Amino acid sequence: MKAHIDHTVAANKREPNMCCMCVPLRLGVFFTALLSIFLSLLTIVGKSQFGDYLRIFGGGYTLYSRVVIYIICLTGALWSVLGAMGAWKNQEGLVTIYWRYQQLRLVGWVFAFCCDIPALMRCNNWILDINKEIAHSGWNPIVYQIALEGRCESEFALFAVCSSLMFWLYVYFTTKTGEYVAYLSSEVPRFIYKDRPTLHPAFYTRSMGEAAYAAQEAGHDKTLV
Repeated sequence: MKAHIDHTVAANKREPNMCCMCVPLRLGVFFTALLSIFLSLLTIVGKSQFGDYLRIFGGGYTLYSRVVIYIICLTGALWSVLGAMGAWKNQEGLVTIYWRYQQLRLVGWVFAFCCDIPALMRCNNWILDINKEIAHSGWNPIVYQIALEGRCESEFALFAVCSSLMFWLYVYFTTKTGEYVAYLSSEVPRFIYKDRPTLHPAFYTRSMGEAAYAAQEAGHDKTLV
C-alpha cells in the first residue's frame, strides 16, 4: 500500500500545471497556437475590413509599428503551425521554436507600443497645428483621421486598456509554453530508460479494457484492503 501511495505522489509531482486553471497544459499550448494562427491570418487577410478593431488590441498606428506587426503576423502563421504540431506530437523541438517566436513577438509588441503611444498622445496636434505635426512625425493618415473624427481621447483609452490586456494575456501564454517545454525536456529520459516511473497520461494512453490493466487495478484494490 505504501509503495502504491508513493508511486501516486511521484506521479502527481510530475504532473504539469494547468493552463487557465481548467485546461491541461499540453492542450492549452495547442489551443494558443491555433489562436495565434487565426489572429495572424485575420490580421493579414482582413486588415482592410477589421483593421480599426484589431488596432486597439495590437497597435499599428504608425508606419514602423505596422511593419513590425505585419512581420509578426506573417511569420506567426508559420511558427504557430509548428507549435500546434509540436503540442500534438509532443515534440520538444517544434514547441521550443514556437516558444522562441512567442518571446520575439512580445519584444516586437513592446516596440510597437513605443511607437504608437507617443503618436496617440500627440493626436490632438493634428487639429491644432497640422503643419508642425507633419514636420515632427511625418504624415500619418490613421492618426489624422482619428483626430478629424474627434476620437483622440477615446481611442487612446481603448488602446491602453485592450492592448494591455492582450499583451499580458500573451505573456501568460508564453510562460505556459515555457513550462511545457521544460516539462517535455524533463520527460524525455523516461522514453529511454525502462526502469523510470510510468509516464504522465499526456504522453501515452491505454485502454481500460485491457486484461493487464484490469489485473493491475485488481492488485491495487487487494493491496489497499
